[in-house]
Amino acid sequence: MIIVGITTYPRYPERVTYLEQALAEARRYLSASRHEMLMICSCETEPQGDVQAVRDLCGQFGVAFYGNDGSPSMGANQNNVMQIAVHDLAADYVLIHVDDCYAVEPIDLSDDVDFLDQHPEIDILRYHWSGRPGACPTFHERPDGYMQVDPTSKWFYDDSPHIRRANHTDKFDWQLTLPPASAGAIERNTNDRLRARGANIIATPRLRFSKGGVVSACH
Repeated sequence: MIIVGITTYPRYPERVTYLEQALAEARRYLSASRHEMLMICSCETEPQGDVQAVRDLCGQFGVAFYGNDGSPSMGANQNNVMQIAVHDLAADYVLIHVDDCYAVEPIDLSDDVDFLDQHPEIDILRYHWSGRPGACPTFHERPDGYMQVDPTSKWFYDDSPHIRRANHTDKFDWQLTLPPASAGAIERNTNDRLRARGANIIATPRLRFSKGGVVSACH
């Protein structure tokens, strides 16, 4: 079972627009020819967010809605996806998918999951990364066509779309749950923790998602 877990933070109207595009492109491009695949959405439910709009979009695109009723936090929302996907739905793999990243081409997740099954030493497969100076990981070529992410890279992990295994939190623990403005601190902590515990991260040879939108969930 592959769970595509889309996290959303609808505290601004623009974020709901981003989510609509993310859901549309996920339905258009993501498939799993040899596995069961289920899409879920974890939505922050703080009072200022337009939760009903998210519920309506999930219904429109056939995506299961789950509320994250705790304190608003990027870390808590991703933890909610893992809790639901692994402990409630018995997922083997989870594609973490933030609401302002969009698939740009067909992706058969079965191909990547089959590869990960054959390579249990790999922990994370990334589909997107930042190209900004100081935030772009360092990559090394691999003979299998994927790219090895250098663990000495400043941002060798971030919350953009990637596949992780069901045992991810067992190996690397849960993410910090800090207020929205602390997203950078959450990512730094995650990078440090994954690096310290020897996470083996690879990436697709090209970006398969794009990053869109200018309104941050952290304003």
